[in-house]
Amino acid sequence: MRLNIFPKHGGQPLRLQIFIHGQVKPMIDYAMDDKKTAWLVSKLAEQLSLEPHTSLNQAVNARYKDADVFAQIKEFVAQEFDLGSDCFNGRKRTSDVATPRHVVMYLADKHCRSFSVSQIGRMLERDHTTIIYGIKAVKDKILQDSAFGERLEIIEENLHSWMLRRESVFLEKYDD
Repeated sequence: MRLNIFPKHGGQPLRLQIFIHGQVKPMIDYAMDDKKTAWLVSKLAEQLSLEPHTSLNQAVNARYKDADVFAQIKEFVAQEFDLGSDCFNGRKRTSDVATPRHVVMYLADKHCRSFSVSQIGRMLERDHTTIIYGIKAVKDKILQDSAFGERLEIIEENLHSWMLRRESVFLEKYDD
């Protein structure tokens, strides 16, 4: 697979072309005004090259589903620790904020299967090594503190019930 990205020039929008190995014409030839859209399409193309059996729709749907799950994880963790959901991207490093942030990292890694630790890091405005550290910190704390483990179970139960409700609503839409 080959990926060509042409920067904006004059009044021309950003242009993305994705070629499959051995083909002369691009599989995707897309003009974009937004760099984030270009980044998303390039990441999806990269995933498709690694997993050719996955359709583009499946890849896009997995990303959007995981984005919803990630937002909900932040919401449930904020509720459990009595914080605002906007504090996870802040620079505050006190334990009252850092521990819940680590919980978000741990749950995102566990439940958002299409996100790498680097992507989780970008969403939390952290380096990928910080995400790895946060995940390990939560695993260690679960082993040391049973009350903390119980709090985590409550968050996961809420998340699972939310995911089931969301799926049942989705299925009802398409049962007709």
